[in-house]
Amino acid sequence: MRERDGLHVSSGITYNHESPRRPERFVSRKVTRAAAAISLGLEQELVLGNLDAVRDWCFAGDVMRGARAMVRHAEPGDYVLASGVGHTVRELVDAAFACVDLDAEQYVRVDPALVRPAEEVPLVGDPSRAHDVLGWEAETPFEQMIGEMVEADLRELAPQRS
Repeated sequence: MRERDGLHVSSGITYNHESPRRPERFVSRKVTRAAAAISLGLEQELVLGNLDAVRDWCFAGDVMRGARAMVRHAEPGDYVLASGVGHTVRELVDAAFACVDLDAEQYVRVDPALVRPAEEVPLVGDPSRAHDVLGWEAETPFEQMIGEMVEADLRELAPQRS
Protein backbone atom coordinates (compact mmCIF):
# COMPACT_ATOMS: atom_id res chain seq x y z
CA MET A 1 0.00 0.00 0.00
CA ARG A 2 2.87 2.30 0.72
CA GLU A 3 4.46 1.78 -2.69
CA ARG A 4 1.36 0.95 -4.72
CA ASP A 5 -1.03 3.58 -3.37
CA GLY A 6 1.40 6.16 -2.00
CA LEU A 7 -0.04 5.92 1.48
CA HIS A 8 1.82 6.91 4.61
CA VAL A 9 1.97 3.39 5.99
CA SER A 10 4.50 2.13 8.49
CA SER A 11 4.74 -1.32 9.96
CA GLY A 12 5.96 -2.26 13.37
CA ILE A 13 7.28 -5.63 14.37
CA THR A 14 6.56 -5.78 18.07
CA TYR A 15 8.08 -8.27 20.43
CA ASN A 16 6.44 -9.23 23.73
CA HIS A 17 5.03 -5.98 25.03
CA GLU A 18 3.76 -6.38 28.57
CA SER A 19 1.45 -4.65 30.99
CA PRO A 20 -1.17 -5.59 33.58
CA ARG A 21 -3.64 -5.69 30.68
CA ARG A 22 -1.93 -8.70 29.11
CA PRO A 23 -4.26 -11.74 29.33
CA GLU A 24 -3.33 -14.38 31.89
CA ARG A 25 -2.79 -17.04 29.21
CA PHE A 26 0.59 -15.40 28.43
CA VAL A 27 3.52 -16.58 30.53
CA SER A 28 4.37 -13.08 31.77
CA ARG A 29 0.95 -12.64 33.36
CA LYS A 30 0.78 -16.26 34.46
CA VAL A 31 3.95 -15.64 36.44
CA THR A 32 3.07 -12.24 37.91
CA ARG A 33 -0.42 -13.41 38.81
CA ALA A 34 0.90 -16.55 40.49
CA ALA A 35 3.50 -14.62 42.49
CA ALA A 36 0.76 -12.32 43.77
CA ALA A 37 -1.67 -15.17 44.47
CA ILE A 38 0.95 -17.26 46.29
CA SER A 39 2.01 -14.30 48.42
CA LEU A 40 -1.63 -13.79 49.41
CA GLY A 41 -2.09 -17.48 50.25
CA LEU A 42 -4.54 -18.02 47.37
CA GLU A 43 -2.34 -20.51 45.48
CA GLN A 44 0.42 -22.95 46.39
CA GLU A 45 2.56 -23.33 43.27
CA LEU A 46 3.29 -22.14 39.74
CA VAL A 47 3.70 -24.77 37.04
CA LEU A 48 5.77 -23.79 34.00
CA GLY A 49 7.68 -25.28 31.09
CA ASN A 50 11.21 -24.31 30.04
CA LEU A 51 12.67 -21.78 32.46
CA ASP A 52 15.62 -21.18 30.15
CA ALA A 53 13.54 -19.91 27.21
CA VAL A 54 14.61 -16.40 26.21
CA ARG A 55 12.21 -13.62 25.27
CA ASP A 56 12.42 -9.90 24.61
CA TRP A 57 9.91 -8.40 27.04
CA CYS A 58 9.33 -4.67 27.09
CA PHE A 59 6.65 -2.38 28.47
CA ALA A 60 3.54 -1.94 26.30
CA GLY A 61 3.56 1.79 26.99
CA ASP A 62 7.02 2.06 25.46
CA VAL A 63 5.87 0.15 22.38
CA MET A 64 2.85 2.44 21.97
CA ARG A 65 5.13 5.46 22.24
CA GLY A 66 7.13 3.91 19.39
CA ALA A 67 3.97 3.36 17.35
CA ARG A 68 3.04 7.02 17.75
CA ALA A 69 6.55 8.01 16.65
CA MET A 70 6.16 5.85 13.53
CA VAL A 71 2.86 7.49 12.61
CA ARG A 72 4.21 11.00 13.20
CA HIS A 73 7.45 10.49 11.29
CA ALA A 74 7.59 12.30 7.94
CA GLU A 75 8.60 9.18 5.99
CA PRO A 76 6.91 5.82 6.47
CA GLY A 77 9.04 2.79 7.24
CA ASP A 78 9.34 -0.58 8.87
CA TYR A 79 10.51 -0.75 12.47
CA VAL A 80 11.20 -3.28 15.20
CA LEU A 81 9.83 -2.14 18.55
CA ALA A 82 11.53 -4.23 21.21
CA SER A 83 13.84 -3.77 24.15
CA GLY A 84 16.71 -5.50 22.39
CA VAL A 85 17.46 -7.38 25.62
CA GLY A 86 16.68 -11.02 26.20
CA HIS A 87 15.56 -12.38 29.55
CA THR A 88 14.90 -15.98 30.49
CA VAL A 89 11.62 -17.17 31.92
CA ARG A 90 13.63 -17.90 35.07
CA GLU A 91 14.62 -14.22 35.28
CA LEU A 92 10.97 -13.26 34.86
CA VAL A 93 9.99 -15.66 37.66
CA ASP A 94 12.76 -14.42 39.96
CA ALA A 95 11.83 -10.77 39.37
CA ALA A 96 8.13 -11.40 40.04
CA PHE A 97 8.69 -13.42 43.20
CA ALA A 98 11.25 -10.89 44.48
CA CYS A 99 8.48 -8.27 44.36
CA VAL A 100 6.60 -10.22 47.02
CA ASP A 101 9.72 -11.29 48.98
CA LEU A 102 9.38 -14.97 48.10
CA ASP A 103 11.97 -17.48 46.94
CA ALA A 104 10.66 -18.67 43.58
CA GLU A 105 12.41 -22.04 43.86
CA GLN A 106 10.07 -23.00 46.71
CA TYR A 107 6.95 -22.46 44.59
CA VAL A 108 7.81 -23.13 40.95
CA ARG A 109 7.55 -26.59 39.42
CA VAL A 110 8.60 -27.46 35.88
CA ASP A 111 6.22 -29.79 34.04
CA PRO A 112 8.10 -31.59 31.24
CA ALA A 113 4.84 -31.74 29.25
CA LEU A 114 4.92 -27.94 29.02
CA VAL A 115 8.52 -27.71 27.82
CA ARG A 116 8.71 -26.67 24.17
CA PRO A 117 11.72 -27.32 21.96
CA ALA A 118 14.31 -24.56 22.31
CA GLU A 119 14.45 -21.92 19.59
CA GLU A 120 17.58 -21.94 17.46
CA VAL A 121 17.82 -18.17 17.77
CA PRO A 122 16.71 -16.33 20.93
CA LEU A 123 13.58 -14.25 20.35
CA VAL A 124 15.20 -10.85 20.85
CA GLY A 125 14.48 -7.87 18.63
CA ASP A 126 16.89 -5.38 17.14
CA PRO A 127 15.35 -1.93 17.64
CA SER A 128 18.34 -0.05 16.19
CA ARG A 129 16.44 1.34 13.17
CA ALA A 130 13.65 2.65 15.42
CA HIS A 131 16.32 4.27 17.56
CA ASP A 132 18.32 5.71 14.66
CA VAL A 133 15.37 7.00 12.61
CA LEU A 134 12.71 7.76 15.22
CA GLY A 135 14.86 8.39 18.28
CA TRP A 136 12.85 5.67 20.04
CA GLU A 137 14.02 3.22 22.66
CA ALA A 138 12.39 1.17 25.38
CA GLU A 139 12.68 3.17 28.59
CA THR A 140 11.00 1.07 31.27
CA PRO A 141 13.41 -1.34 32.97
CA PHE A 142 12.44 -5.01 32.98
CA GLU A 143 12.25 -5.28 36.79
CA GLN A 144 10.08 -2.15 37.02
CA MET A 145 7.67 -3.49 34.39
CA ILE A 146 7.37 -6.84 36.21
CA GLY A 147 6.93 -5.03 39.52
CA GLU A 148 4.06 -2.95 38.15
CA MET A 149 2.39 -6.09 36.86
CA VAL A 150 2.74 -7.87 40.22
CA GLU A 151 1.38 -4.80 42.04
CA ALA A 152 -1.66 -4.71 39.74
CA ASP A 153 -2.25 -8.42 40.39
CA LEU A 154 -1.95 -7.89 44.15
CA ARG A 155 -4.53 -5.08 44.02
CA GLU A 156 -6.90 -7.25 42.02
CA LEU A 157 -6.49 -10.41 44.10
CA ALA A 158 -6.35 -8.87 47.60
CA PRO A 159 -10.16 -8.69 48.01
CA GLN A 160 -10.33 -12.48 47.42
CA ARG A 161 -8.17 -13.08 50.48
CA SER A 162 -10.55 -13.87 53.28
